[in-house]
Amino acid sequence: MSVTDVVLLLNLITPPLIEVEGCVLFKDRYFPNTFADWAAHLDHSPQALERVTNQVNLWDVFEPTDATEEEALNSVATTLTHIWPEHARRSFPDMTFKSEITDSYGPGVTLFRA
Repeated sequence: MSVTDVVLLLNLITPPLIEVEGCVLFKDRYFPNTFADWAAHLDHSPQALERVTNQVNLWDVFEPTDATEEEALNSVATTLTHIWPEHARRSFPDMTFKSEITDSYGPGVTLFRA
């Protein structure tokens, strides 16, 4: 495993967070034009915007080679649902966060305010 791999893994486990227009977002997933499009589509709902922007599909991060690795991604998703809310709370102590598993294509996880 390279140092770059470790940095990428750490950014998945504890992603850098930013606050934009009342939303807490993963810094690496925030793109102003895309955010503006979603904001208009979702009536500027902070929770809905956080759910969409902070969704990470694990098949975009990992390339499972067999059924065992695909099943392991479910464990990764479950673990992230426990880590991300606590990580966000440490950065934004006056807010409460929730994380849930998504399944748009393969397991994914999203973070949003409760």
